[in-house]
Amino acid sequence: MKLGFLGTGKITSSIIEGLLKSKTKFNQIIISKRNVKNSRFLKNKSKKIKIYENNQDIINSSKWVFICLTPKVARNELQKLKFRKKHIVISLVSTISLREIKKSCNPSKNIFKAGPLPFASSCKSPTIIYPKNKNINNFFKKLGLVVNPKNEKQNDHFWVMTATMATYANFLAELHKYLVKNKVDKINAGEYLYEFSAGLNELIKHEKYNFKKVVSDLQTKKGINQQMLNALSKKNLYKQLNLQLKKIYKRIKKANDQG
Repeated sequence: MKLGFLGTGKITSSIIEGLLKSKTKFNQIIISKRNVKNSRFLKNKSKKIKIYENNQDIINSSKWVFICLTPKVARNELQKLKFRKKHIVISLVSTISLREIKKSCNPSKNIFKAGPLPFASSCKSPTIIYPKNKNINNFFKKLGLVVNPKNEKQNDHFWVMTATMATYANFLAELHKYLVKNKVDKINAGEYLYEFSAGLNELIKHEKYNFKKVVSDLQTKKGINQQMLNALSKKNLYKQLNLQLKKIYKRIKKANDQG
């Protein structure tokens, strides 16, 4: 299997690092020189990784082609490139619809959207795959969990979740900042918060993803958890969160509808 990546940003690096860690079998990985630092870093990881100057050459030499470009760059590049019927094309671009990718990659009929996350590098990424395909699913299962939305609207809603990564990390960063500011060793603080998050995730899983029950169980009447939750709720923190989720969805949907 020959894999070609258009774009060598963070997500490309994460996927390739995860593939190498999972010992996935492949004949060759071909990457572009778009990000010189990243491409050199990846090339040094394996003798099977090659750098090509030209995106068309990457496509011509690959069976699976991953589109890992920003929306603007992807639209410009795809107009110049030619695909063949045999190609399997996997777009990682959130705001370009499957319909538009199909037009751009004609005559290839094997077109998919995928949403792996940076945690793919440690094989811990939940990856959105649409439409469902056994081979694509098996490939991304090497990098973590795979979810298959039933339709493109549902797919867009799953992509909204990917917009919360930095916010979630920043919430933990604020907790870490508080501890360090109060003379807690930063490594100890980091380790505590890591295990705190991991333990909470395990609890949610144990309760079969009944989030409402977990939230309720973690509070006692007039306790400190209830105090914190009520204070943030009164500041409309969660209303703002829901408002932004809706706005992100509209942005993704609008971009996809234009395709």
